[in-house]
Amino acid sequence: MPSNKPISIVLIIILYLYIYNPVLRWPGFGFNIVLMIFGLIYVILKYGTSRKYLHYYRAELILSLLMINYVIVICLANGEDDLQVISELITWVIMSTCVPIFLVRELLARCKGLVFWDAVLFVGFIASLISCIALFVPGVNLFLREIQLEITGGQTEEQMAFRFFGLAINLSSAFGYMQGLLASLCLLRIDKNHKRYALYFLTMIISVIINARTGLLPIFLTVLYLVVNAVVKFRIGQLIKLTIASAFAFISASFIIGQLPDVTDFVMDFFDQLSVMFLEDNNGLENSAYVTMLKFPETVTGLVFGEGRSLYGIGAGESSDIGYVNQIFLGGIIFAGSLIIYEIILYRQILKKSREKVFSTIFFFSLLAFNYKGFNFYAGGAYIKVWILYYYVLVHNQINSKNRIPLFSVQQPDQIRKPGTSSGRNSK
Repeated sequence: MPSNKPISIVLIIILYLYIYNPVLRWPGFGFNIVLMIFGLIYVILKYGTSRKYLHYYRAELILSLLMINYVIVICLANGEDDLQVISELITWVIMSTCVPIFLVRELLARCKGLVFWDAVLFVGFIASLISCIALFVPGVNLFLREIQLEITGGQTEEQMAFRFFGLAINLSSAFGYMQGLLASLCLLRIDKNHKRYALYFLTMIISVIINARTGLLPIFLTVLYLVVNAVVKFRIGQLIKLTIASAFAFISASFIIGQLPDVTDFVMDFFDQLSVMFLEDNNGLENSAYVTMLKFPETVTGLVFGEGRSLYGIGAGESSDIGYVNQIFLGGIIFAGSLIIYEIILYRQILKKSREKVFSTIFFFSLLAFNYKGFNFYAGGAYIKVWILYYYVLVHNQINSKNRIPLFSVQQPDQIRKPGTSSGRNSK
């Protein structure tokens, strides 16, 4: 963590509120609204500085603005007035431009010696620790539920008995996805003998399992990568260590969660669903929500251009939680395809600037997968915000390396070259 302690504490608090955005009953809104106001004011007052960052983001910004106007036209043409969707799109633009620029310039850049992913991992560890405490201390869990506004998303009391442990918005979706991504980064760190991330990983995987089991996907992708990498490079020792570490984590998490029968049933139900879907001959896959919610507009015009409406949360029958389905109904293949192109452009830019190429790739493919499970590409999900913020961190380094301004790091201290060697400024 940075050497400047007061700034470090402020950094952790603001990063937590930015990433997880818990909505408290008082004042009744999330911290991201405050950040949006500050971000807008900052970009307006310091447009000359902000323009340097927007220059790198110009292709994505132009595409996102075109998409917003396109959706508005489609909504009006179909007589729809879904203001919530429009507001989410506008929020997306602000959260992907003004807010990260403000945070990078006025918060992160002030913490000299900051390792970006270390700070994010520490914040994620705090979030997972809160989840674990809430899981085993009913009084804390009750307190967290009482001070937060609408964390259940309409879930029943019975469902709340084994889910919704933590201090964050979207506990049953975006929170778990973010924790899964950070757990996968911990695995990559542990693979490089950074054993201090083992505790991070254990608490994060528990926070995933008890809130959003889909968040296990990036962990699975990371384990798959590490196994294949070890086999291809004939690293038998590495493969043995990976097997032992995975077994230890699985047994530890199973033992801890096993102390709570309701949560254990919830976890095992996930594997039962997978078994029914893929291993049994009873049309399990066809009857699963992953397929029954897969709907498309009935007309070619609707399929290509959209119907200007979303099926998310509208009720029984026609409702669908699948992001791609909602995006097609909203703006057709044109809109859904444009969102994918947007993510691809952003991913390619991150890949050019980042040395965390493996994790960035896992992050990107996880984004594509998560969008099937929820309306996630442009929503204010934790992982979307971290993805964007990471991009601006890389842009900040690229801009300031040319101006010889001191940088903050985006990688492990032992990966940084010493002054006087080539690429010593870690500009990418």
